[in-house]
Amino acid sequence: MRRLLKGAFASCVLCCVLASKPLLAQESLSIEGRDPMMAQPDEPKAALEELIITGTREPVAKNLLGASVSVIDGARIEARQVPLLSDILRDVPGVSVSPTGPLGSQTQIRIRGAEGNQTLVLIDGIEATDPVGNFELDFADVLTTGIERIEVIKGAQSALYGSEAIGGVISILTKEPVEGFDMEALAEGGSFGTARLGTTFAGGTKRLGATVSVGYLNTDGVSASPSGDERDGYENLTLSAKIKAQPTDQLRLGLVLRRVSADSEFDQQDFATGQIVDADLDRSFDAFYGQADARLDLFDERWRQRVWAALTDTDSDNFTQSQFTNSFEGQRLKFGYQSSFALPSPMSPWRSSMKSWISNRSMPISMIHPIRIRKMIKARSSGKCAVMFGRGFISPLVCAMI
Repeated sequence: MRRLLKGAFASCVLCCVLASKPLLAQESLSIEGRDPMMAQPDEPKAALEELIITGTREPVAKNLLGASVSVIDGARIEARQVPLLSDILRDVPGVSVSPTGPLGSQTQIRIRGAEGNQTLVLIDGIEATDPVGNFELDFADVLTTGIERIEVIKGAQSALYGSEAIGGVISILTKEPVEGFDMEALAEGGSFGTARLGTTFAGGTKRLGATVSVGYLNTDGVSASPSGDERDGYENLTLSAKIKAQPTDQLRLGLVLRRVSADSEFDQQDFATGQIVDADLDRSFDAFYGQADARLDLFDERWRQRVWAALTDTDSDNFTQSQFTNSFEGQRLKFGYQSSFALPSPMSPWRSSMKSWISNRSMPISMIHPIRIRKMIKARSSGKCAVMFGRGFISPLVCAMI
């Protein structure tokens, strides 16, 4: 009986193998006849070096930057599909997000344990921290619409950005203009009366381009108080525009405008018990960010000069049962000039001439004339450098200078 079962099992295996041969042959043909335009895992791919601007104020390769940096690109932002930027920053190591309640409540960002007002936030190079809000940005009012890239520099950056960057720097970059025309839009809706709209237009020519983004978020919200049923709603409208012009090959002009208008409802904390109690409190926040800059590149872009003027204007009004309580207004106007010069390598002007001199010259040495040695010792260093012993001559060793 066992022999019979073994024979039946062997027959089944043989049939499966014979039946799979055409499939294997077809699979091998499909691999051999693959589309040459399709990239394969074993084929080498061209690697583009990622450049970071925030860490040194000039573009530098990420692997050459001494500070710890995390970059969130547009593809990752689009894949997350979240309305608030703070939800994306939760994924960054060393960054903690601390909201105080539901959507629209105050949200702090801390880097490596530093306080919220020790993290500098830049939006297209504009200092977005509130001048009167303890010098920190409320991330509850920052939507992801129109944002293309986020650079997070962790650790003290005060040498470059001042005392507000003790914990680090968060640089938010909006989408750049493109040649031709590009447009994207989204519309979402959900429970609790939540609606989200967003659109971005980008277009232009080689010399002039513009990008305009509109983001809107509205929700009836939920009550932060466990003992009440009064909902705390939130509404945000964000408009941003970026214009870039290049009159000449050396001169570039730029203009960035951003307007945020947000209204949020929140409850009150009972300081005796520490509990959140139901209350009719409202906050109206308006902010304007603007920057105009000009950049001039000379000597084959070795000497870069940039001058700019940036304005941050915030206005926050508080209401209790629709009655005005207090208001906070602040402005920050900054002018700046930055000049950087890229020095050429000190070896490059005479490197080629030195190689030519070595190859055409020889140094007669009478001491080694009787020694008939023909041997070349190749040194393992940059360039082609060697010591050549021969009949009556010796070439000098200049490995360190090439």
